[in-house]
Amino acid sequence: WYAYLAYAALIALALYYFIRQRIYLATRELQMQQKIEKVKSEERAIFRKKSAQDFHDEAGNKITRINLYNELARSETGENKELQKYLDNIQKTTRELSSGTRDFIWVMDPEKDTLFETILKIKDFGESMFGDTGVAYHVKGLRESYRETRLSMDTRRAMLLIFKEATNKCAKYAQAKDVTLAVDLFGKELLISLQDDGRGFDPE
Repeated sequence: WYAYLAYAALIALALYYFIRQRIYLATRELQMQQKIEKVKSEERAIFRKKSAQDFHDEAGNKITRINLYNELARSETGENKELQKYLDNIQKTTRELSSGTRDFIWVMDPEKDTLFETILKIKDFGESMFGDTGVAYHVKGLRESYRETRLSMDTRRAMLLIFKEATNKCAKYAQAKDVTLAVDLFGKELLISLQDDGRGFDPE
């Protein structure tokens, strides 16, 4: 019986050692994969940051030159109303391009990949829209803890476009005196609303 007991103990010890080795190797492989993924993620973030900066510099220079040429051309138009109208359209388009470029650079910046930065961007746009209109613009629910909530580039871009459009429509048509951007986070469910006391619209 003691021989069988010794054999059983040896077999159990061998199995224990085998299982420990398998767990060790699997854990080591998982840690290596995590390190590789972390390095790749950091490289992507660096690339995004550099690309955003390069695009900002290049686009900024080009837009500045277009504005300069536009002003020089405007000084030569004299009383040519038709030409002045074209130059006004160029200036308007350049402003829109500049705004779109800033949004693109913001989306590309990995340092802005949080819910906090996204709401802050929407808030800043709203304040720029209503700043000189006499409309009271409020933001409710913006919390520091939202810095821990990460968002993808696509999600941030979609949220920005939706609320820029909603804010534009509110400013143009609602005739509101009070506008509120409200944010609530319930676990993984995010609720954002833009409310105003304007005239509303016909749901039909």
